[in-house]
Amino acid sequence: MNIEQEWNEVECQITPIRRRVAWKWIGYAASILVLLTIGWNLYFMPGEKNVLQDNTSIVAGTQKAILHLASGEKFVLSDSDGVIIEDSLSGRIEQMNKVLMYRTDSVAKKEQYNVLEVPNGGIFQVILSDGTRVWLNAGTRLTYPVNFVKGERRVSLEGEAYFEVKRDDAKPFVVEVKGMDVTVLGTSFNLKSFASDDRTIATLLSGKVEVKTSSRKVILMPNQQAELLVSKEQLGVREADLKSVMAWKNDMFIFKNATLECVMQEFSRWFDMEVEFEAEDLKALRVYIYIERSKTLKEVMDKVAIIDEIKWSIRGKKIVIEKQ
Repeated sequence: MNIEQEWNEVECQITPIRRRVAWKWIGYAASILVLLTIGWNLYFMPGEKNVLQDNTSIVAGTQKAILHLASGEKFVLSDSDGVIIEDSLSGRIEQMNKVLMYRTDSVAKKEQYNVLEVPNGGIFQVILSDGTRVWLNAGTRLTYPVNFVKGERRVSLEGEAYFEVKRDDAKPFVVEVKGMDVTVLGTSFNLKSFASDDRTIATLLSGKVEVKTSSRKVILMPNQQAELLVSKEQLGVREADLKSVMAWKNDMFIFKNATLECVMQEFSRWFDMEVEFEAEDLKALRVYIYIERSKTLKEVMDKVAIIDEIKWSIRGKKIVIEKQ
């Protein structure tokens, strides 16, 4: 046998096969590389600024609250109707048509205080024993007596609430907020005073209210707004943009030339999440937004992302704002 000749014949037969196999795998690898490149570009291309990572746990707010009784008992409230409690101290407290209602003994001699706490991601309504109706925004606490026994009806607020006060000329209605007291007889107004803010804002829709600080007292007329810079005790009065002020109660987000920091504070309370800014100067960017609060977080944030200077991402329960 001519070994060299035989080997040359075998090699001639197997070499083309080797080449075909090699080129086949090179083709596969090239295809995969192309797909990866396309995916990478779609995910990080300059036109796409938003990266969502596991935002399934971040949802829009719902009806929920925690009722703290004077006895120390707590009741977690949602949208289910029914009697909460009925006894000699509290009278009858029940939820009807998704509203917490007090039906109490009008001859009570001592005031028992309850606290209605609406956590971030919540909203709730309550009708107090005098018939005053209060809407509470997310991140809000209202402290009030079960019965109004004294010569005035006094409650305290931290957060944001809209009041429709039942008129009673003999008992003015007083709301204590950070840095001011707001006194009314029968009227509708909005108060905003979150612990994290240095501002307390009273906005009058109808009637007349007195706004009193430690150094000044003013009377508001309808469509007027009093804003107190708490740390400096500076109180100013101006015409109010009622559509923007009352947007939260009407299930809307409406911001007109608002700072991005202010906007993201509202979003953080409604979606119950944290906000992180990559740079301080991003907070001062100005934003115009008009969108329903029932929209998803992505839909809401896409409105914010119209600002060319930013991009955003969600990481767990935190939303991160970065420079584009």
